[in-house]
Amino acid sequence: MSIAEELIEQGRQEGWQKGQQEGWQKGQQEGLERGRMIGRIQTFQGLLNLPVTSVAELSRQETAALEALLLRLEAQLRGHAT
Repeated sequence: MSIAEELIEQGRQEGWQKGQQEGWQKGQQEGLERGRMIGRIQTFQGLLNLPVTSVAELSRQETAALEALLLRLEAQLRGHAT
């Protein structure tokens, strides 16, 4: 293998490793954010005396659906506070 080929291969490996690390970090961050949303949803449901949805059920929901549910519950809480 020539020096140029070795450098190209080294660059590929470094790029692959960096991409893997960044993907893992992004996935971890998204997971943490979903976990926080699920916790808030359950807390709000409890405060509103609603049935508390299980973590397993909420985990199956798309992020957009969790965000929408969270917004509805926040609005209900604001309505109860006034």
